[in-house]
Amino acid sequence: DGVSFANYTPKSGLLNHSVTCITEDKEGNLWVGTIAGINKFDGNKFASYTIKDGLPDNLITAAFKDSENNVWFGTDRGIAVFRDGVFTKYTTKNGLINDTVNTFFQDKKGNVWIGTAEGLCSYAGGKFTNYETLNKSLQTDGMVNVNGFAEDNEFLYVATTKGLIVTGKTQVSIIGSYIPKECKGKNITSILKDSRNNIWLGTPKGLIKYDGLTFSKVSVRITQNSNIIHNLFEDYEHNLWIGTSAGLFKYRGNPFVSYGINDGLTSNFIYGIVRDKKNNLWIGSQGGGLYKYSNNQIVNYNEDFGLKAKTVTAIYENKPGELWLATDEGLWMYDGKLFTKKKDTSKVFHDQLNCIYKDSKNNIWIGGNNELFKYDGKEFQRYTFKCRNENYQVWDIVEDKSGTIWIGTYLGGLIKYDGNTFTECSEQIGFNNDSFLASLIDKEGNIYFGCLDGVWIYNPATPNVKPVNFNQSDGMSSDLVYCITFGKKENELWAGTNQGLNQINISEYKKSGKKLIIPFGKQEGFTGVECNSNGTWVDDDGAIWFGTVYGLVKYDPNEYIENKAESKISITGFSLFYNDTILKNGVHLSHYDNSITFNYSGICLTNPAKVKYSYILEGFEKTWSPPTAERSTNYSNLPPGTYTFKVISSNNENVWNQVPATFTFTIDIPYWKTWWFIASLSVLIILILYLSVRFRIRQIKTREKLKTEMNKKIANIESQALRSQMNPHFIFNTMSSIQHYISNNDSDAAMKYLSKFAKLMRKIMDNSKQQVISVSEELDALNLYLELEVMRFDKKFEYIINVDKSIDQNYEQIPSMLIQPYIENAIIHGLLPKDGNGKISITLLRQGDTILCTIEDNGIGRKNSLEFKKNRVQQYKSMGMNITQERLDILNSSLKSNIFVEIIDLYNNGEPSGTKVNLTIPIETN
Repeated sequence: DGVSFANYTPKSGLLNHSVTCITEDKEGNLWVGTIAGINKFDGNKFASYTIKDGLPDNLITAAFKDSENNVWFGTDRGIAVFRDGVFTKYTTKNGLINDTVNTFFQDKKGNVWIGTAEGLCSYAGGKFTNYETLNKSLQTDGMVNVNGFAEDNEFLYVATTKGLIVTGKTQVSIIGSYIPKECKGKNITSILKDSRNNIWLGTPKGLIKYDGLTFSKVSVRITQNSNIIHNLFEDYEHNLWIGTSAGLFKYRGNPFVSYGINDGLTSNFIYGIVRDKKNNLWIGSQGGGLYKYSNNQIVNYNEDFGLKAKTVTAIYENKPGELWLATDEGLWMYDGKLFTKKKDTSKVFHDQLNCIYKDSKNNIWIGGNNELFKYDGKEFQRYTFKCRNENYQVWDIVEDKSGTIWIGTYLGGLIKYDGNTFTECSEQIGFNNDSFLASLIDKEGNIYFGCLDGVWIYNPATPNVKPVNFNQSDGMSSDLVYCITFGKKENELWAGTNQGLNQINISEYKKSGKKLIIPFGKQEGFTGVECNSNGTWVDDDGAIWFGTVYGLVKYDPNEYIENKAESKISITGFSLFYNDTILKNGVHLSHYDNSITFNYSGICLTNPAKVKYSYILEGFEKTWSPPTAERSTNYSNLPPGTYTFKVISSNNENVWNQVPATFTFTIDIPYWKTWWFIASLSVLIILILYLSVRFRIRQIKTREKLKTEMNKKIANIESQALRSQMNPHFIFNTMSSIQHYISNNDSDAAMKYLSKFAKLMRKIMDNSKQQVISVSEELDALNLYLELEVMRFDKKFEYIINVDKSIDQNYEQIPSMLIQPYIENAIIHGLLPKDGNGKISITLLRQGDTILCTIEDNGIGRKNSLEFKKNRVQQYKSMGMNITQERLDILNSSLKSNIFVEIIDLYNNGEPSGTKVNLTIPIETN
């Protein structure tokens, strides 16, 4: 029989083939000592430690974990204890009896016992204690090396180079010494009592198992080095680890036993399997004929025994001692002595037959290629039918509770026979395939079909209910199902595929709808890998036989060790923006460290490849992630806040952690979003607003004050300007002129003069109410003024006003009472002192957004005017020009304009010939 041991070597990452010791830590990591250093194994990869990392020597001789979760290692140069990621050394200088350490053991009191080249010592409270009396008794027959310990309620078992020694636990003294004959020598290199109370002994010649009654030798591998056992260890999942000279081996019970060419089979390609009434197991094969397995021996029935067929696809026991064989040579019978072929005189059978089935009416159905046969106890009847393909093969037949026969074909679909008609019905029912290679029915009438797209469940009694499918997406190892069978009870369905077995929990599905599937492949000991059609048989004791392409495989449920242990989940690392880093739980990260990757590991040494993970980031996500095999996840652009990352894992049998691994962290908000910054900024803004408001109020008050003062000043200047235009001298002279006209009986002239004077006064009064007036209004006032002055001075001068046609006199505006003072000044100081008549010219030209007003006279000029004033007895004090200048300054300030005056003296042959005033006035629009 073939027992499955998984093997790890330097190709897997071990430092050396020679494995000397094994233990595990609290996280579930396996620590493996070799002659070249230490390996830490998490089920996926090996990490290495040597003298460079603090070991006293690379040759590791012993290892164990104490009750405080420290890991101890023995070498030929002392002890190394791994605490908090650091190795601490102990030697004879610290009290160790000898630096060559062979083994460790910790009793229930917490004392650590150390087996050395000079015997035993113990360690407790930081001190080593030597037991001289015991060590002397161990050395009476020569030097004895202590290689291992095991204990039960009464005794302590010590494995030594002189055999197995049993001592008392309350008083350390030798009770007995044993050397099992299976040892083939005295040296017992290691000892282990497993969780099932078996005692395992490691020797240089192989592995020995003691089940409480008998010793049995177990061969790890055929090679010699594989059976040189150095160390034994059982992990928390109850896997047995064996350190040998050929690497590290893992053994988990012996549920699958394989039978092949070395066990008597001449062909490893196994089809039909049947156990007859005499308890013989009959096995059909491809190329090897028929086999019988009985009394642990396999006998081959082939052409030498009269069976000319080389391929037996299906076997059926028709009655005790009579076998029907579906072969590549038609139908054969075996009566316990002779093989006979069913005579083919009626051309009933073609060569290839695939299956045999007996219905409730005792009809025997036989499936072949493109045909089906029925034997009613008297004769054979041949059937053919239309299906989804012209060429098809009948591979399986089952009868439902109503008596309907269901015929599964390869490529032809599913055929239903109601006793009269054959109907292809796969699409009608809702199946998505055309190949049905295996079938069976349960007590409730549900029919199970093995297809090339998984397992289907269908109940003909409820045709409106769609069939249910189990496939690879549900956890099966493959969709290509070649055989199916129930276990001893109908609560579990076994589906054999091209990639191994799948145990489907049918009772759980019927109860809750959950699809719980456990796949079994090479890693789990199922070395057959690919199953074959018809290749199943269930014994009365629950053992299941499977026919595969690599031999016959027996599954013993009593040997199967269910893995109920949760995987050891832990968060193993972090990355910030994909850069590895070390973070402590509760860490505060800056707002820009908001892309974080979590690495995690769920250690399941039974089958690391089957571990699945589910995680959630509380504070960011509301639901757990779907199960995934990925061992890292990234979160990017996380907003500020406090988060807790939680992750759980499942073991190889879908047992999930009850308590997740957690990590809490906070991404701090930017300082400009903190309460103190916002509060400070708010206070600052309020203060600035307050000061701004106060400043604005003060500014408004100041502006209003200035405006008030300006308005007062404007009013005063306007009043002065008004008074300058309505000065008493002008009014007196005007009235005198009117009186003159009246006295001369020139009433018409007097009335005309008086009318113009009244109109001018009204214009001056109206214009004085406005800062700006239209150009036409200003010109009307100027014309009235000039006409009165011409009449008053008896046509002493003449005037002309020219206006640029581009000036819109009615729309465009200029400041009022601005031009008249300059005209008055020209008349009084330039033209009146002049001998003879004078002339004054007023021109308005448009220059962009301004009007250039030119006032030109041919008077005596400013120089002569000054001389004239000096010679006058009574000088007339004119304030008009000063008032006008002040008014210009105010207008420029209030209107934000740029009114400016340029006065040019005119000369003719060097003599003053008049004055020219250029007044630039910005245009306002109405």
